Amino acid sequence: MLAEGGDYLLDAGAVAVALLALVLSRRPPTARRPSGYPNATNVAALVNAGWLLLLEVAVAAAALVRLATGAPKVRGLPVLVVSGIAAATMTAGALLLRGDTPDGDADGDLSIKAVLLDTAADAAAAADVAAMGASSC
Repeated sequence: MLAEGGDYLLDAGAVAVALLALVLSRRPPTARRPSGYPNATNVAALVNAGWLLLLEVAVAAAALVRLATGAPKVRGLPVLVVSGIAAATMTAGALLLRGDTPDGDADGDLSIKAVLLDTAADAAAAADVAAMGASSC
């Protein structure tokens, strides 16, 4: 649950960074930036990948601590409610990102594609976590 919560927070940041990069990449060239911001989306993808790497290290450390000390019991209803809301939100975010790309095609933009795929996968994971919460109610 800790891993999913951290991942949800990072995904919110990732969507914001990806959308900012998309706005920057669409800016016209200026005298100060004659080529515009052609690498904005690539930098956003790198930033988002770095955040996810840090999250994975933190989750691995927390897992080792829980293996050593034991894990507390988790109640099913709060898991069901929070994960259900997260699944709906992530699905809406994936649909929003998919619709924000030219012609609905994210293949040309690495940052948007990465966030889109991660958000869609997280929606499926949140739905699965909600199902597990429902089964333990």
